[in-house]
Amino acid sequence: MNEFEQRAYMAELGEKLAKRVYDMLFRYTTCILDIGEENNLSTLTVYEIMNKVRDAMAAEPNDVNKMCFLEYLAKYPVSMCKRDVSPLLKRLIGFHYRLGIPTEQQKLNGAEKISYDDLSEIFGRSKATISSCVNETESEWNEIQRQATLETEAEEEAKRQLIAEKKKKLEEEEQNEGTNDKQPNERS
Repeated sequence: MNEFEQRAYMAELGEKLAKRVYDMLFRYTTCILDIGEENNLSTLTVYEIMNKVRDAMAAEPNDVNKMCFLEYLAKYPVSMCKRDVSPLLKRLIGFHYRLGIPTEQQKLNGAEKISYDDLSEIFGRSKATISSCVNETESEWNEIQRQATLETEAEEEAKRQLIAEKKKKLEEEEQNEGTNDKQPNERS
């Protein structure tokens, strides 16, 4: 894989990671979070947004981190720009860290586990803040993983039951056809 292909692949991984964090966050925590604040851009100034972008680009992040930063800034401008760490931003950081563990195939293509340095570049927070967010979201992450496992098991069980029902129905139809085939022969 040449350098251009590898950079494109890494950027694609970063985009997928941001989407997985977004999906996971809203699939399991929508009732917990107040997203209304994110839509209230009147609390932000252009100066705050420009400073955030300027600070992020001054750190000279790699392409993946730059893409993740811009993705999150577009979706969560208030949380990304405000000085305080909102509950939403805390979850974004924690989930991004936990979902940033590459698969074996991704590792073969050059992907690495996301570090606190990477998160610091993406979210523009200190490593101490990043560490705190990751630690504070651990129990919530474990609960979400438990829920996801239960949902997967329930889906698998429903599929097994559906397959068993279909098999039974097919067997009954075959028996009925076999019975219908034998009846005309018995009359002769």
